[in-house]
Amino acid sequence: KFGIKDDASSASHAFSFSTSFLYIFNLIFRLGHNVVFGCFTPRARVLIAMLFMALSMFTISVVIMILESYHMYWVALAYAFGGIAVGSFESNVLCCLTPLGHRSKVTAMIGTPVGIVLILVGGFLFMGPPFHLPVLAIYAAVAIGNLLGMLVFIVFIPNKPVVPGVEIKGQLGMAKFASDLKNWRHWLPQLWHYPLAMTLDSFSLSCFSPGVALFIYNKDTVEMLPGRWFWPKDTFFAFYNVTNMLGSILGRSWSYKLRPRHALVYGLFNIAGIALLLTRVPLLAPVSTFLIMLGDGLIYGTISRFIDTRVPKDYNLTAISYWLFIGDFGSVIGSNLISYVRDWVVGS
Repeated sequence: KFGIKDDASSASHAFSFSTSFLYIFNLIFRLGHNVVFGCFTPRARVLIAMLFMALSMFTISVVIMILESYHMYWVALAYAFGGIAVGSFESNVLCCLTPLGHRSKVTAMIGTPVGIVLILVGGFLFMGPPFHLPVLAIYAAVAIGNLLGMLVFIVFIPNKPVVPGVEIKGQLGMAKFASDLKNWRHWLPQLWHYPLAMTLDSFSLSCFSPGVALFIYNKDTVEMLPGRWFWPKDTFFAFYNVTNMLGSILGRSWSYKLRPRHALVYGLFNIAGIALLLTRVPLLAPVSTFLIMLGDGLIYGTISRFIDTRVPKDYNLTAISYWLFIGDFGSVIGSNLISYVRDWVVGS
């Protein structure tokens, strides 16, 4: 649509920078939701976040694709909306789920990769033969899905305070956030080093899963074995994303069952997955994303479990926000390095 070649040109790097607004605004709103949306409850912030994600999808599907306004600032705006959505959603929905117990939280954490892969796998399958669905329909479906999800959240998720006996309004505003920061000795000393594992994890996800994999396997077909067994690219990535989902589901479900250990230990899975991807062997690519996402699930669930059990409930939202904020530095770095890693791995 934009006529930008997949190369080392300035336009290509400008496009990569515009898409990195997803990670930049995600990083800002990991803590910024406490300020910008400080007058709303965590429950209301979840709904606001879902609305911003719908706006992001409508910006791409309507403004760019239907109205054909091909300006780079629309790309940056759409991804900024997405960053605001993700940055505000995750910590607040986890906070809302905390009083519902470990089982509810694990179920929700598993739902995240399932939902993502339903879009990725379904998208690749429906865009390929025999359906040949336009990409516009995928973006519009995600936007409508978020609006429906808001209704599901309102109707089916109980509205309970994190601390029994404390009114929901007690979790509101800049005053509460400032108070939590002032009382950092009650929650930060035991937590500060855990998010470093999330930084490594977020970097590996944004840069390598899929990240640069989309550029390594960017031809119409993927040669699974030398000279034979060719797969259409969309079919290859559909299978790739299934293994991606399986790794994430296993990691997140196991994280609350395994013996507690530091989350950095599970970063070994991410490192192994990156190494396999860089071999550029197509048969190993699904294994690589499985390992990276297994590490992601274990790291994510381990930190969430640690906060649930070791951090006082009064500081739940701020602790979750801090964890995700520190972790997202990896996403920002990884997203901005993709085009350069691509030049190194694939060539300009």
